[in-house]
Amino acid sequence: MKQDALFKSEEAVLKKAVSLIEAAGQSDQIDKTEYISLLKSYKKLFKQLKLLVKMGDIQQNKLNKLNEKLDRQNLFIKKTFGRYLSDDIVECILESPQGSSLGGEKRVVTIVLTDIRGFTAITERESAENIVGILNIYLETMTEIIFKHGGTIDEFIGDSILVIFGAPVKSEDHADTAVTCAIEMQQAMAEVNQKNREMGYPEIEMGIGINTGELIVGNIGSEKRAKYAVVGSHVNLTSRIESYTVGDQILISESTMNRCKKELIIDSDFEIKPKGMTKPIRVFEVGGISGDSSISTTKRSYSMITLERPVPIAMTIIQEKHSIGHSFNGEFIKLGPRGAELTTGKKIDPFSNLKISVESGILTGEEQHLYGKIMNRQAQGIQSGYRYNFYFTSVPEKFGEKIKAYE
Repeated sequence: MKQDALFKSEEAVLKKAVSLIEAAGQSDQIDKTEYISLLKSYKKLFKQLKLLVKMGDIQQNKLNKLNEKLDRQNLFIKKTFGRYLSDDIVECILESPQGSSLGGEKRVVTIVLTDIRGFTAITERESAENIVGILNIYLETMTEIIFKHGGTIDEFIGDSILVIFGAPVKSEDHADTAVTCAIEMQQAMAEVNQKNREMGYPEIEMGIGINTGELIVGNIGSEKRAKYAVVGSHVNLTSRIESYTVGDQILISESTMNRCKKELIIDSDFEIKPKGMTKPIRVFEVGGISGDSSISTTKRSYSMITLERPVPIAMTIIQEKHSIGHSFNGEFIKLGPRGAELTTGKKIDPFSNLKISVESGILTGEEQHLYGKIMNRQAQGIQSGYRYNFYFTSVPEKFGEKIKAYE
């Protein structure tokens, strides 16, 4: 019997019962035949209702089991992929039937790329256990801040983090959000290094490059292995911009600068000519954000002192983590914990990365290899050649302890 017909029968039985009860109130006797008929109708109806309830319970039980299975699957996906993907992507995969399908779209987004300065040199000095410990502290802290601002971690590339703002969830303020997030990440480096010191690890510094542009975003790969990613020339440009940074620094492209609606504090701006670019581009060093949402980077300042006797050094230019050309000589004439002023007879392009060898017996009693970046050249050459400001990206522990005396 269909449910509608069953409910109509139930209504008829109830009306009949009401009429008999009303009749009983007016007479001392009830028509026995009608009562028996009513009782039979009620028993039949009760059986049908009981069967319907039982069938409903079976269907509801099946539905509950399916929901429990789905909840377990969703929980598994969240726990598994939530370590690598933002909550936005996980929810997109779970809620949309096409969420995990291959394909992408063109969209203007902002890309953030971070990198630990001088990390290659650190890996040469520290044990594998220490390297993993340093990375875990760093990545855990940065991931929390990125997710707080709605960023999507595209991937961890060694000690680097590639982050997307503006996808998969669209937003009009992705450039502002990316810059704000980057500033908070630089502020959090104090906490990272505090934990490093507690664990006996060396302190680290981070550089951040930011760029905005149109990219292809979406699930890319094969049916067996796919990932949410961004593809396009602006990813490469972001990487090039980041390569010009030093510790504590945030460099943004002109496109990001123009996209930001917040009032940025710009400490400096200059032209760079990244590899593969036909023309120089201008980048801007962000010192903070002013106005109602005021926030600033935390930059440590260190002084240098003039050395009584110049320290002889040998230098090699580094590109793509490899030495190029022959070694050439020079001298440190000023020295501090974060950098030095050096002279050499060779003309060096600004922002060049150098490996510097300090001669045996000088300062520490053994040869030391330092890594850093040429920041700028003094306005005029000197009689013995050229003078440069040099920023340390990595120094050996013993050398670092020694030069703290120059702070």
